[in-house]
Amino acid sequence: MPDSSLDHIRKICGAYPDPSERHPFGHPMFYSGKQLIAASDNEGSRISVKVPPDLQRSLVATDPRFTITEYIGRYGWVTLQLAHPVDWSEVERLVDLSHELQSPKRRRRRVM
Repeated sequence: MPDSSLDHIRKICGAYPDPSERHPFGHPMFYSGKQLIAASDNEGSRISVKVPPDLQRSLVATDPRFTITEYIGRYGWVTLQLAHPVDWSEVERLVDLSHELQSPKRRRRRVM
């Protein structure tokens, strides 16, 4: 069982294909392949994920735990403050959604 919030986040993000953790800005950023799916602070007290624009507006307007993520918020990213007790199923759903939105679109074959 993970010991800290950051360990929980690592476990969730590590379940995706080709996972990696990088620290390009001094804090953990979690990737599936080349796609960023989540970011955290060094303590694991918050997590940033990508959501659809309408959900971003709704979360920020109705839930004080959510803010628009600095720098990348204009692309649909929100930051969730992880207040104890943390609802890890909520975090998993948000990371799943972020992964889905960040996954490369599959090319569709043209029907002639």
